[in-house]
Amino acid sequence: MDYVTIGLHRTVTWMNPWQFANNFTNPMRLQSLVPPITELTVGTPGVGKRTMAKQLAEKTNLIWRNVTKLAIENECLEEYNGIYKCSVLDEEELLDCMEEFMNKRGNIVDYHGADFFPKLWFDIVFVLQTNNAVSYD
Repeated sequence: MDYVTIGLHRTVTWMNPWQFANNFTNPMRLQSLVPPITELTVGTPGVGKRTMAKQLAEKTNLIWRNVTKLAIENECLEEYNGIYKCSVLDEEELLDCMEEFMNKRGNIVDYHGADFFPKLWFDIVFVLQTNNAVSYD
């Protein structure tokens, strides 16, 4: 993966995620972001969301928030779906659990989709894409 689709306040463009992270190594640039930014990384399973989110968090000193882990730890699951062999997320309960730290800003959040998150929570969204033929071969 070299580039990702990102949305900046309704503007969609292409950017190398490491170029984004390098913008935050300049202390003057960080000070200009008041309050700190909050970023969302989304994509299909296996595309590298977690890896990228963790590395961006280390480089930018933002706090990495793994939505799946948060849902399990805070018991934000409704039932088990036997067809898909996974738990069903209680989105409203999860949003309630996340609200306090999301309002403080300075987070990097990773999850499969963005549809249930409040748009105002995020300043930037990375949509990771890759050729998934290797996953299915």
